[in-house]
Amino acid sequence: MPDYNDIDFGEYSIKNIKTFKGMEGMGGFNLTLYRGKTKVAIIINDDCGGCNMYHFCNGNGDYNREEREIFDAHVAKVIEDDFEPDDQFIDHLFNKTTNDRRFKRLCKKQTLFRIKGDAEGEYRVYNHIYDAGMKAHMEKQYGDKIIEVLNDQYAA
Repeated sequence: MPDYNDIDFGEYSIKNIKTFKGMEGMGGFNLTLYRGKTKVAIIINDDCGGCNMYHFCNGNGDYNREEREIFDAHVAKVIEDDFEPDDQFIDHLFNKTTNDRRFKRLCKKQTLFRIKGDAEGEYRVYNHIYDAGMKAHMEKQYGDKIIEVLNDQYAA
């Protein structure tokens, strides 16, 4: 399964994310899918072990076949797996959006970084705002071992 950073989400984004604990215990969600600035679908995962439920709609809430076809065409270009590609696309977009929100929140008050030898996706944390003083401290302590400072990506 590809990493969500490798997927072209195009104009698609999600908003109005609501999560809840469902029957499978993994966490269900409902959210709104946007293409550009246009609301195109309401998507629900009831966490009962099945696939996502999609309601592609226009501004009146009526079914919109055209938006569904545009979505399916985009997903077919970026998800190669035949097993529920639309769900895979939404799951990747959901993970990217929620991680971006979490990292943005964390980077407001903490410094998150990796050095050579640290696993991908695992960050060291200083409970200090990332500023010029913190950057100088890190450079003095770790030098060229620093491979990523997450705060550079999620600057406030």
